[in-house]
Amino acid sequence: WHKSLRKTSVFSKNVVLSGEVPAGLSVSYEIENENHEVGNGNNAIDAGVYTVTAKFSNTNSNYNSVKPLSATLTIKQKEYDLTYVTLENKQVTYNGEEHKIEIGYTSITQSLPKDVQYDYYYDGEKTTEGKVNAGVYNVEVRFTSLNPNYIVTKKLNATLTINKEVIDISGIKFNGNQFVYEENTKYSIEYDYKTLPQFVRFVGYSSS
Repeated sequence: WHKSLRKTSVFSKNVVLSGEVPAGLSVSYEIENENHEVGNGNNAIDAGVYTVTAKFSNTNSNYNSVKPLSATLTIKQKEYDLTYVTLENKQVTYNGEEHKIEIGYTSITQSLPKDVQYDYYYDGEKTTEGKVNAGVYNVEVRFTSLNPNYIVTKKLNATLTINKEVIDISGIKFNGNQFVYEENTKYSIEYDYKTLPQFVRFVGYSSS
């Protein structure tokens, strides 16, 4: 008989001997997981790499004992399909409030699997908060599967742009004036306003 080959598949759940076991030999299986936990049998359910050992019992004293044979059972993690999850670019104007980009779905009836969680990264920094100040921010969403039998490799990226606000100075008047020269007299003009816009302060005058 022949030793079983390594089996690697999302759907592989057992390994068996190939070929015919000679008369007088009986076979039993042991399986060991990655944590070195050993059990009886040659099958597994959860994702992982297992060592399966076939042990032989010889009932005919005229034959030498047979050494055990080992093979590897690999059950790969299944990939969650998150192609329906989206992250769109967003562009706003500064208003002193926090702005975020959040994941969406191609259909309002869709949602993430209960075993999937996600985190937001703004310019590479993990955060639960958005941004307030004007600027361009790279936003990335990274997913994690809480189910060890599943994996998520998908990442989403988008750009949050907070444009600078245009300050309205239409309420500020700065009109010219005309004077008749008089000796030792200084003339000037001043801007006229009731209240300066927020974040605007008067610096001074310049002339040419």
